[in-house]
Amino acid sequence: MKRRSVLASMGAFTASGSLVMGSGAFTSAEVERDVNIDVVGDPYAFLGLRYPNEDGTYPPEDEPNGTPPETLSVNGETNLFRATHNFATNDPIETFSVKPSDDSSIDEENLDWEFWDDEEESDTFCSGCHANVMIDISDCTKGAKMNIEVEISAEGTGFSVSAEREFTIECQNPSNGNSGATTAEFKGKSGQFRYEEGSVNETSLRAWYLDENDEIASIEPNKDPVKSPGKINLNNFGVQSPSIFAIEFISEGTFFIRETWESCSFSGGTTEAVELTQQDFCDKIEDCDSTSSPC
Repeated sequence: MKRRSVLASMGAFTASGSLVMGSGAFTSAEVERDVNIDVVGDPYAFLGLRYPNEDGTYPPEDEPNGTPPETLSVNGETNLFRATHNFATNDPIETFSVKPSDDSSIDEENLDWEFWDDEEESDTFCSGCHANVMIDISDCTKGAKMNIEVEISAEGTGFSVSAEREFTIECQNPSNGNSGATTAEFKGKSGQFRYEEGSVNETSLRAWYLDENDEIASIEPNKDPVKSPGKINLNNFGVQSPSIFAIEFISEGTFFIRETWESCSFSGGTTEAVELTQQDFCDKIEDCDSTSSPC
């Protein structure tokens, strides 16, 4: 695992207090207050990083892995690491991202994450909450190994950190030429919609979302959203992906709506999608305020 020297940049605030970060753990860290830097491991840094065992399961909370496993066995969607909001503030982390480095052999679509507050899924990366980051490589040769590097960043009011981590992963799936999706679903915070490859025609798409007034609206992509067969990048529709509750395959008149949709609202995160006809979709939204309608 690469280690980088730490850059701590203190801003104009002169509040008292102490924060900790792992010496060498982060590429950079910036905190707008006086800071005491203590030498701690990855699990106890500003953005605490905990790693799974080689089989993808996590050890007990009081015995965390401070470094990635020598080899991580990947079988479909597998735990990659867990990031915990350890900053000494009650403010949430407003921006969190994990992406492959430029020379990595995976794409952003292979990474996904969800925020958790203890045992409950959360819509925000709140203080003390964690992001469970997963890697999904379903089309590979069983036993094949690859080295990957990911770039991690987190930013909130008055603080930011970034880091790079390397992993060696070993594929446990036989190559099948399939996206790996068995059901349609909206994926967590990474802004993806996944469905069974070849089940629908993906040449014309429309997203249905709730606008800032909680009214139903629709929009077509501003650039090609199909990252690969069976995977759609919701961020290419020009609206915040968490606001999207349904995807329409226009040429087929088929809709996929979040199963959590009820009474003109829905919960986010990773949710399965229900396939509907146009009439069934219209029935679902008939009592909602809307600026556009397919009905």
